[in-house]
Formats: sequence, structure tokens, C-alpha cells
Amino acid sequence: MSKLILDKSIKALVFDMAGTTVNEGGLVYKTLYKTISNFGLNINSEKDITPWHGSNKYEVLDHFLRESVIKKSYFKELQPSLHKVFETNLINSYSDSNNLSLIHKNLPEHFNNLRENGVKIFLNTGYSCDIQESIIESLNMKEFIDDYISSEQVPKGRPRPFMIDKLMMNNNINFTSQVIKFGDTPNDIKEGINAGCYQSVGVLSGASDYNTLYKAGARKIIDSVMDIKLQ
Repeated sequence: MSKLILDKSIKALVFDMAGTTVNEGGLVYKTLYKTISNFGLNINSEKDITPWHGSNKYEVLDHFLRESVIKKSYFKELQPSLHKVFETNLINSYSDSNNLSLIHKNLPEHFNNLRENGVKIFLNTGYSCDIQESIIESLNMKEFIDDYISSEQVPKGRPRPFMIDKLMMNNNINFTSQVIKFGDTPNDIKEGINAGCYQSVGVLSGASDYNTLYKAGARKIIDSVMDIKLQ
């Protein structure tokens, strides 16, 4: 794949976490499937999770719960328990695994070089605030990013543009034409498009292949975020 050469007008880059800046071996999607299946909800295989890659994880849980219960009252009763079980399972999955790492060992230097040249680095995610914070702390990511946000902090997660909108507002970035979104899933790509970003760039380091990202609307696809270069 080709490199992505940043135009000097670009003020901020918004990166997904799992599969884009953080390598966790797909544990979050495996944990979603395990949680939904063990909770007795209607799901056939891990492939049923694929369309939800990049989405708010609790919206995924709620979808399968809603599809599996007959009465709305059951949904309201079961939702808190389902969310709690997922959080516990995911925390256990990460704590029991050696797979949680930065997508590349030189990511800190790479991002700090971009920051030193006037480009802000943002993270956004479909994780909850607590899990996002835990990952950022464990990988010392605050040392090489400027801001971050969870879909839990906005009305709706990807593919809606609300996380990007809020990051821009919080950091005094006025034009979406100054922002590029990066991610490894169709929902990441659609999020950037819906936000009106200058580009919505696919990366091949995570969940999706070239054709999947292209079909989602990515017109620039790179192997990893390490392929971003300054002009």
C-alpha cells in the first residue's frame, strides 16, 4: 500500500483504538460473541458480530438483547446485567492476555513527531469510558496523544459523527476539512464520511480487508498508521 502524505492544512487526526492504534487480537469481538451467546441470546456465530465492528459495544449488546426478548419489560430488566457481564468478561480477557499492545513499538515517537509539527492526535472508540481509560493508562498513551473520547460520551456511536464533532469542539478545530479519520472497520470509514472529514482512511492492521474498507467508502487505504508521513 502507498503512504499517506499529510497536507499542511491538516490540523488533527482521529484514530480508532482496537485494530488501528492498539493490537488486542480481536478480543473485544470474541468477548462480545461469548457474552451474547452465554447469556442465551439469539446469535449463530462470531460472523454475526462482523457488521457491528467499530460500533458502540453496548449498542451491539442491546441489539441482540432486543432481538431475543419478547417484552420490553424484559429488555429493561436484563440490560444492566448483560452490560455488566460484558464489562467483566472484557476486563478479564485483557488481563489474562499478552496480546494487548500498541499497534507498533514506534507509535509513540511517530505520533509525537506529528504533534511537534502541529498535528493534533485524537483517539475515539466504541469502548466504555472505563475500559478506554484502562487501555490508555496501561499503554501510556497519554504521553503521545492530545485528546480522546468514548462513544459513551455522545448520544450515538459510529457511524454517527458525534465523537468527531465533540473532539473538534473541545480542541477549537473549526473545519472538518482539517481533520482525517483513520480506522479498520466500515463503521470507522462511515463515521469520517458522515462527519465530513477531509479523508476517511482505512487501515489493514485490524478487522477488515481492502475490499471491505473500499466498499465502505475509503478511497485511501494504508497498511497501518505508521504509513502516515509529513509533507
